[in-house]
Amino acid sequence: MTDAGFILLADQREQIIDHARREAPYECCGLVSANDAGVAVTVHEMRNILHSKVTFEMDPEEQLAVMTELKDSDVLHLAAIYHSHPRNAAYPSAIDLNLGGYGDLLHLIVSLADEEPDLRAFRIRDGGCEEASLLVVA
Repeated sequence: MTDAGFILLADQREQIIDHARREAPYECCGLVSANDAGVAVTVHEMRNILHSKVTFEMDPEEQLAVMTELKDSDVLHLAAIYHSHPRNAAYPSAIDLNLGGYGDLLHLIVSLADEEPDLRAFRIRDGGCEEASLLVVA
């Protein structure tokens, strides 16, 4: 992350929102890789193998493919996990908090509860969360 926070390009934001809309009323999920400056580079859409309206679990084979790709990269790393809340706010649910955080990875949550989708970033640790800075640029 930079001093400005995590930087997501506008098309990447739209890709995440589009993924959430395509999967609704079920939660979507995915990964975001970034460079060392904290700028998102690739949105990796994953399949929610639970096909659930309230939680998600990424397809392990898809996750492994992304992790292998990132391991072989000298310039990219896994920076964020994203998922949607089709009917609830873009804030970690009790389930999200109970699943816990993944080190320094950000959790991006997109809400489709209102007419205008809302995308926010959080750090989840020890059953709690703190909102993180998310900057969307053109």
